[in-house]
Amino acid sequence: MPQVRNLVFLSLLVCCFALSACAVRNTSSAAAPEATIPANRTAFTYQGAPFLRTELFFGLSVQNTDGSDTEITEQQWREFLDREVTPRFPDGLTVLDCRGQWRHNGRIVREKSKVLYLLHPLPKPGESDAADQKIEKIRSIYKERFHQDSVLRVTQPADVSF
Repeated sequence: MPQVRNLVFLSLLVCCFALSACAVRNTSSAAAPEATIPANRTAFTYQGAPFLRTELFFGLSVQNTDGSDTEITEQQWREFLDREVTPRFPDGLTVLDCRGQWRHNGRIVREKSKVLYLLHPLPKPGESDAADQKIEKIRSIYKERFHQDSVLRVTQPADVSF
């Protein structure tokens, strides 16, 4: 019975979100003036180049074989960054310290994390994506070296201007 209640609650929640996303018609008699852009200007003032922005989320907790947890040290992270990431992306990168959480075997795991931001050119049609291969290698090495289940990856288009 609790499963049915949870399903009903989830369905109602989804419906509420769906309804809140619907457009609301303006019923006031005074309509807002339309925004206009002068003929000699565009909405953007820069000419961005087509890039991809990849964010990689690295958890810093390691579960030992005896079930205890340890944390990847700042020195271990720096060595990984210097040996594995920087040689693959020498033009630059950004790392942020953060905290994350996720569910593992029914319990919420909270841990310190690092988010790595990489900007890389959008590959031309028909070309292989060298950056993608480098990113996947970084993820693979980290998971193996630090006994991680995963390294979350988010990649999206970005207009970039330096």
